[in-house]
Amino acid sequence: MSNEQHPKVIIKCPACGQFHLHKKPHGGHLHSAANFSDGRLSTPLMSEHPLYVKCRYNGCDVFFKAREHSGELHTHEGHEELMLDFLTADEYRKAIGDGLFNVSKHEDEWHEDVFSLRVLLWRAYNRQSVEKGLTKAERAAYDENCREIITLLSKKKDDESLLLKAELYRNIGNFDMCICLLRQIKKPENFRVFIDEITAACEAENHKTIEISG
Repeated sequence: MSNEQHPKVIIKCPACGQFHLHKKPHGGHLHSAANFSDGRLSTPLMSEHPLYVKCRYNGCDVFFKAREHSGELHTHEGHEELMLDFLTADEYRKAIGDGLFNVSKHEDEWHEDVFSLRVLLWRAYNRQSVEKGLTKAERAAYDENCREIITLLSKKKDDESLLLKAELYRNIGNFDMCICLLRQIKKPENFRVFIDEITAACEAENHKTIEISG
């Protein structure tokens, strides 16, 4: 089947105008997916799109939200295109520090982006920890980021936020607070597998991200 039959999503850097490309996601099989205790869903047979990206063209290095600068093309327009990559943990940290291109004038929207970036940073570190481990400096940055997310969630009392905070506390080694928050979940039946396996990890004093078996 030709490329013309597969729409492509073109992302244009808002700073330098460089085109970036990712293909539309293909169908996959959810039975092959793996759930992790940080909420990450690993689906090897399904493509995922990055939410925040970096322009890697000719030293531009601007961070921006992909969805705000995207459009579909059914034919190649003759532009040079770069494939989009997910940010690394270090790049998520830099995006948080530097901000995103054309940061919204609405402070609430920027706070939402900071929260999303910090959660993605957390998950990137968790994945790195499993694959190759963290250095002492990275572990310190990891703990700091976890505490920042907890602060951002401080006023949230819904069950999903409680579960997220519980996992963050477990990741920084505060097992008692993790258990305390899990017990505050109002409808535990909705999160039973997560609660049971995170509780078991606490009892084993395991602070690392775990794969959820259910």
